[in-house]
Formats: sequence, C-alpha cells, structure tokens
Amino acid sequence: MSDTIQAPSPTLPARGGAGPVEFVFSGLASLKFALTVVALIALACVVGTLIPQGPQQVAVYLERHPGAAGGMNVLSMLGLTRVFYTWWFVGLLFVFAASLTVCTARRFKMIRHTVGVQRARVIGSFITHVGLLLVLAGGALGVIAGQKGMIQLHEGETASQAEGQEGSMLLPFTVRLAKFALEYHEPPAAPTGTDKLYVQWSAKKYQTEFPIDSKVEHPVIPADAQAGAEPPFKVSVLRYVADFSLDGSGGEAKSRSDMPNNPAIQVAVTGGGRTNTQWVFARFPDFSDHGATAGAAAPMPLQFRFESAHAVAAAAGRQGSIKAFKSTLEVLEQGVVVDSRTIMVNSPYSRRGYTFYQVNYDPNDLSWSALQVVKDPGVPVVYGGFILIMVGLTVVFCVSPWLDAQRRPKGGIS
Repeated sequence: MSDTIQAPSPTLPARGGAGPVEFVFSGLASLKFALTVVALIALACVVGTLIPQGPQQVAVYLERHPGAAGGMNVLSMLGLTRVFYTWWFVGLLFVFAASLTVCTARRFKMIRHTVGVQRARVIGSFITHVGLLLVLAGGALGVIAGQKGMIQLHEGETASQAEGQEGSMLLPFTVRLAKFALEYHEPPAAPTGTDKLYVQWSAKKYQTEFPIDSKVEHPVIPADAQAGAEPPFKVSVLRYVADFSLDGSGGEAKSRSDMPNNPAIQVAVTGGGRTNTQWVFARFPDFSDHGATAGAAAPMPLQFRFESAHAVAAAAGRQGSIKAFKSTLEVLEQGVVVDSRTIMVNSPYSRRGYTFYQVNYDPNDLSWSALQVVKDPGVPVVYGGFILIMVGLTVVFCVSPWLDAQRRPKGGIS
C-alpha cells in the first residue's frame, strides 16, 4: 500500500537481486494487493451485516422465520453466522495489517531520501499509515482484552462484579444503585373553557357553537332565513356520558366510569315536525350514531363536533409518555462513596476504564435497573489513530500544496 496516498517519490538506492523475502514485501506493498484485501474485508462486513450473527441473533431470526432453519444451518456450517470470529476474517485483517506495516516502513525509509515539498508529502503519508495501524491495533486490543457484562440492581443494592458470557467480570470498585427514576414528557396543558357543541350546515354556509346545556333548545337560523320566521331546526343536548359504552344485553348507552375517557353527548335535532337523535363523540369526531325516533325521516342536514374540555383536562392530569429512564449510581472504594453520577440511555458513565450504560428497567418494579458494563482498552488507541490520520491527510492535502505554492516564484512559472 505504498501508493495508498499518491505522491512523487524518489527512487531508493538499488539493491541486489530480489529474493523471496523482497518478493513478499513488494507484494504486500502493492496498491492493487492492498485494495483487493480491503475489498474482501468490506464484502465480509456486508455479509456479517445482512446475516444474523451469534447464537442470540440466530435464535431470534429462527423464532420469526422457522422455515429458514435448514438454510441457517448451512450458513452456520460455512461460518457465515459468526463472520467476525472466523479464521479467514482474522487472517484478512492480519494480511491487511502486514501490508500497512510494510508500507509504513517504506515510507519511513523514503523520508531520508526526499527534500522540500516531497518530504512533507512523504511525512504526511507516513503519519496516515501509522494512524491506520493504530486503528487496527486498537480494534484487535479491544477484541483480545475487552470485557462486557451485565449488572442488575434494586435500589440500595451494591455490586462489585458483572456477569458476562465468559464468566464474572470483577470491578476495581463497588457500585450502588442509589435511585432509579422515569422521566416523562410534558403532559398536555390544561384547557381554559367549557364543553362546546359546534353546529355546521354546509348547504347554507352556516356555522355556530352552543354550550352544553342539558335539554335547552338552541335555534338554528341561517343567514337567508326570513325575519320573524320559525327557525328551520332546533338543537338540544339530551344526555352527556363521560365514558361511553354500550350495554351488551340491551344496547343501551351507559358510562363505564366517571372519568371522561370517551365523552359523548346525545344531540336532538327538531325540524319539520320530526326529531332525530345522534351521538357525537369528542375523541372520534368522524364517528356518529344516528337514532331517529319513530316516524322520523332521514338524518337532518346538520353536522356536529363536540369539544370536551373535561377530556383534555383529564389527559392533562395524567403523566405524559416516558421520555427516559435513568439510574443514579454511587461508586464506593473501601466502603467510602467517591463519586456519584446519573446515567441514562445515550449518556453513559466511565470510571477507570469501565463504562456503564443504562439498558433496561422493569415497568412493574421501578426500583430495579439493568446496566451494561464495558471495558475496552483499545478505544484510546483507536482515537489516537483517527487523530493521526487527520493530521497526515492535512499535511498531504493542505500543507504540501501550500509549501509548493510558496516555493514557486511569484509572477512566473517555475
């Protein structure tokens, strides 16, 4: 991968005849060889992403797709259900690391044989290669020396170890769950006002509102009605039900409770010598139940909407949906609390190389919390590699062109 970052390079001093070792080194340093290895690693990563990995993911997949058991057994025998732990994937990473190492060594030797702008480019390329090596080394260190486990605690309980797949994971300190709490979204604001019935007569472009006064008739008088004439319709509310339901035996409307969970009103419309009744629901404005009295014609040409301030007030009195769940941890060393921190999802807590993540809780027991503990000594190494990669690329693509521009005579062509 000596050509990973293209830069003019001088010819190194000639050496004797190329032996087997030099042939292997030249192959490892080849850009085509390095790109082939990277492509194979990328293909393996794609396969590992598309196919369930590990016993737990395979079990969940087979539970949802029991007919795929035969195909999954074949994939398991081929090692495709544990791609990232197979010998060939580790071998690809090893070969890529070897290629990077050879390229890095050659870049380092080239520094002594270059000057000026070319030296800056080679130095930037060398730093980039070292950064890539650190990223690989950090990932390998995390796999080899990393640990992961679970801690389950009730409020007041302590733990000095976590349980992982490979056994107990001892901690250099003790943690205690001081408190577990749920955080809720803000509930709807309480309304200001009363229940209202909105009446609309589309053909007459008529719309008005009435308070919910039991059995008080309100006249419906459109704009084109003659002065002093009898209103074509009268609207009244016959009944209010806080939590509407139907009696299973007789089909009669009743209230399941005193709470306005499903408020509804029965509206009566009188006009033309007949009366129609209709149930109007606050929570389901598009649903209506017409119940014409004996001898009545089709439903009246009026539309209704019921706005219940009681229902909104009841919702405001309830807690909103769960926003987050969080645990307050105390860290003890030799029986003394040395630190205290509240963690939640996407807000972990780290101490002495161990990171605690909030992962679960029990809605039926809000004094219990489940935490994941992760120790990954390779993380600082990976971060250091990323920093070196950024520095190296900056030198190659920013510093070197700037030095080249400064070297050229102004107003002419060098």
